[in-house]
Amino acid sequence: MDPKQDYARIEEQCYFGLFCFIRDVLIGRQQVMKMTELCQYLLDLLVQSGVGLDEVKLSTKKHIHRKIKCESGESIHVVPDDKGKLLVYTDNLSLPRLVIENQKLKEEL
Repeated sequence: MDPKQDYARIEEQCYFGLFCFIRDVLIGRQQVMKMTELCQYLLDLLVQSGVGLDEVKLSTKKHIHRKIKCESGESIHVVPDDKGKLLVYTDNLSLPRLVIENQKLKEEL
């Protein structure tokens, strides 16, 4: 089989795994995550599928933001934090939940 086709098939399967993770964790548990965490999750899936880190195409990592937005539509939002890092959250994340989480963090400090 053609190595390009193999990589494309594996990449597609790994993106499917990433989308399932986003559905279960980000949406299902109403989490906020860093884009770097999602990228790392995708890389881990690729490595588990037999792709070496040095074999991962730059385009795979470069287009993760676009692919996530394309797959999820308007239900996923990406915003930069105060350091320019991208944060990913969903529409179902409620303001009361954020206020409660913020208060818990303040109490822990």
